[in-house]
Amino acid sequence: MALTIEMLNMSGNIIIKLSGALGLESEIVRHYRQVLQGATQEGYHHVIIDLLHLDFIDTSAMGVLVGQLARHREKYPDGSFILIARDKIAHVLAITRLNELFPLFPTIEEACAHLQVEMGETKSISIMELSKRERSVPLTEGDTAGLPLKDRLTSFFDRNPYTVNTERQIAIRLGEKIEDVQRELEGLVKTQFVQKIEYPGANVYRFVPKRR
Repeated sequence: MALTIEMLNMSGNIIIKLSGALGLESEIVRHYRQVLQGATQEGYHHVIIDLLHLDFIDTSAMGVLVGQLARHREKYPDGSFILIARDKIAHVLAITRLNELFPLFPTIEEACAHLQVEMGETKSISIMELSKRERSVPLTEGDTAGLPLKDRLTSFFDRNPYTVNTERQIAIRLGEKIEDVQRELEGLVKTQFVQKIEYPGANVYRFVPKRR
């Protein structure tokens, strides 16, 4: 299966959309590496990589991601590399723990909201140009917006079972205060609904599936 790469300039940042299979052939991985390196070299401080339409990713391609992240951070300390993935690809990123290195979101809208905070923007980043490529159900679909924060958190992890995020990232996605989210997460850790993984400077949380 071939790899298709599309690039979209959005408000001075770049979205790289990958479709098909990433890996398997050295020529495919080489071309993908050149695209990522080009985004950094051309001055894009913030890069969003859309993996929603990717069917496969191998270890060599994931290694390229990690390597380019290091180079990007060296050149742009205030920049960011953001991944968008769901289902199978998100699961692979969780198993390999790459989601501990990259902010990971299931929709373009949520990635843009995170980027808006990272950039300190007060004006929402327009995603109008993205509508023909990807529109998704908001995180707080149905009646969850009116529920207590604890219930919204459990619903969030139920709907995103492969997510691994910091308190700050979760707070951004739910539109809540970090301290409130942190307090409720600690309660969910005690009930073993989620697992807290401690790292220097930040803790990350992941859903703990019930054993059958």
